[in-house]
Amino acid sequence: MRHISLDPRTGGFTLIELLVVIFIVGIIAAMATLSVGTATREKGLEKELERIGDLVKLAGDEAVLQNRELGLTFYRTEYEFSYFDPAEQTWTPLADAAGPFSPRPFPPNTEVELEIEGRRVALDASRPERKISPKKKKRTDIRLGEPDPNENRPQVMIMSSGDVLQPFVLRLRPELGSARVGIAVSTAGAVEQIRDDR
Repeated sequence: MRHISLDPRTGGFTLIELLVVIFIVGIIAAMATLSVGTATREKGLEKELERIGDLVKLAGDEAVLQNRELGLTFYRTEYEFSYFDPAEQTWTPLADAAGPFSPRPFPPNTEVELEIEGRRVALDASRPERKISPKKKKRTDIRLGEPDPNENRPQVMIMSSGDVLQPFVLRLRPELGSARVGIAVSTAGAVEQIRDDR
């Protein structure tokens, strides 16, 4: 027959010891979840940058095929393509909702940085509301020094030769993460992936 001890000091764990272990396991699980979430967001940003690079290349091909200038405008929450209308002397958004050049949002909570020819560009929050007037002003109707209300000049222009007029660097960063991922686009339209920890 075995002797059963009723002494509480023999074997087992106290409630405090169990709570400490559960607390430590919870912290480790939370850290693992956060690190996986940040890595997933960075992959999403890399995919978005790859898409933008492919769209710039496609826009270069389209500019050559259609023999017209295309533009690319970045905002803090989205980006859009436009084309130059020589008859009206204005930039008009390519707002075809189903096409590859339709306006696209950046992933939520993404910090966007744009540098053109080495200078950082201040980005507007989002696309402005555009009112299409029944009669557009021609550039010849606008006095010198007066702002053109119809001109929505893009930050990046893609010429009818397929070349990018201004080389640019676009960097994206998840708000929670510290690493930035980006692309650098040359005047020839070549796209290079970049990554830094600034």
